[in-house]
Amino acid sequence: MNREQELAEAFVSLSDTFADDVDPTVLLDRLTGHCVALAGADAAGVMVTTRHGTLRIMSVSNDATALIDLVALQSGEGPCPDAFRSGQAVEAADLAQREGSWPHFVAAARAAGYTGAYAVPLRVHEQPIGAVNVLLSSGRPFASGSLALVQALADVTAVSLVSWSPDEGRRHDILSQVQTAVSAKATLEIAKGMLAEKHRLTPAAAQRLLVAHARHRRQRPIEIAKALVDRKLDPGALAAVAPSTEH
Repeated sequence: MNREQELAEAFVSLSDTFADDVDPTVLLDRLTGHCVALAGADAAGVMVTTRHGTLRIMSVSNDATALIDLVALQSGEGPCPDAFRSGQAVEAADLAQREGSWPHFVAAARAAGYTGAYAVPLRVHEQPIGAVNVLLSSGRPFASGSLALVQALADVTAVSLVSWSPDEGRRHDILSQVQTAVSAKATLEIAKGMLAEKHRLTPAAAQRLLVAHARHRRQRPIEIAKALVDRKLDPGALAAVAPSTEH
């Protein structure tokens, strides 16, 4: 598959809100994956705003604890809050030069091996609803074309995010839709914890098991997660669908 085909498929995957296996968490996971695979980032994360205006982590490109902690740290400082507040892209090719602005973030990022950090707003009609963070560990600057690609991917995802609704034909205002995504993420994390405890899995393996079961049932992952949290589905029932899931 050539570059043009890869880009076309990426944008289609981010705009498909009607597929049975798509929900807000799936869309945001796809976004971080594309930021790494297509834009050349070493890692990526997405944060969205809560009703109180604070940023909450929604997706990371891998489950490394250092990356999760680093993105979560940006609830107070870092490229994501700056991009969210300004509505503009933030570039820090050399994190050492941002120690005065983001002391805690820079220290954590450099300790995790990252040398550069960038962020673009996640926005709908110029209204920021979050931010996308990309990280580099090679010491090279992020090409301007790559950052523009991240923004384009983020723009498509943001529109899909606020267009998705669990109720067919129903749409809400932008902020309400974002909160739907936040709630879905919380439900998914609880369900992953239940599966991890039941089957002695890592969080990543628990998510793979949940997604595999959803695909097998032709349902969205959030629907399976909600059934688990509501005690309508036994965590033990998922084992038969994906017996090869790694521990």
